[in-house]
Amino acid sequence: KELRQHGYFTMPVLAGGRLIAASSDGMAVSIDPENGKKLAETDLGDPVTLTPVVAEDGLYFLTDDGRIICFRADRK
Repeated sequence: KELRQHGYFTMPVLAGGRLIAASSDGMAVSIDPENGKKLAETDLGDPVTLTPVVAEDGLYFLTDDGRIICFRADRK
């Protein structure tokens, strides 16, 4: 129910043990694939209708207005 408030979602990708998807209202969410619970939510600022891309140490979102947003994994 909680995720339905965000319009429609892209197909999820698996990254870092989490399912990641973006919504048509510009939110990115991470979900625990074991129990389906939302772990985190981030406002991307613009709608996203394409599936996020995982490449090397980054998670990339392409917004509908052409911005590329990248989140990088921490290296320890």
